[in-house]
Amino acid sequence: MSCMAFNIGIDLGTTNSAMAVYDEESDTVEMIENYNGEYTTPSVVQILENEVIVGNDALDQVIRYPDRTLSRTKRHMSDQDKTWEIDETEYTSRRVAGYILEKLRGDAEDRHDKPVDGSVITVPYYFGTGARTATENAGETHADLRVYRTMNEPTAACYAYGYEGGEEETLLVYDLGGGTFDATVVE
Repeated sequence: MSCMAFNIGIDLGTTNSAMAVYDEESDTVEMIENYNGEYTTPSVVQILENEVIVGNDALDQVIRYPDRTLSRTKRHMSDQDKTWEIDETEYTSRRVAGYILEKLRGDAEDRHDKPVDGSVITVPYYFGTGARTATENAGETHADLRVYRTMNEPTAACYAYGYEGGEEETLLVYDLGGGTFDATVVE
């Protein structure tokens, strides 16, 4: 890998996750493909005896390993008491998110052939301080990823709209995701 690091934006989704990078040279935002060449990665983690599998590979084997597959755990991000037990080890939603973030970081580094320095992670509008802190902790502690901030998903959409040169107006921004439906009115 070349030594010049870069930053990414991550949408850590309940059902699917995605990542993008701002390219200063072309002044554009580019979605980053995962290891399968796709722009979204299923937010699914499989805990096997000797490895952890994330994304499409885990989703493809959910029927084979239903008791070892964790999905939709983001809904419990602020609940530190909620755990899932596999092989006498308890997994929190924070740890599961860490596996997903680690995989996304690795895929971004492989695609760009340089290390990821840090990220901004989007979260649902309703995420309070506990869920935001848990998300940041998942990135920093479990995925070795510097998290500059968490940002509400509707706010991120507004930034993207503004980035595209939108005129001043009132907008209804909605996020119809796998685990949430947020709507925000923004001027």
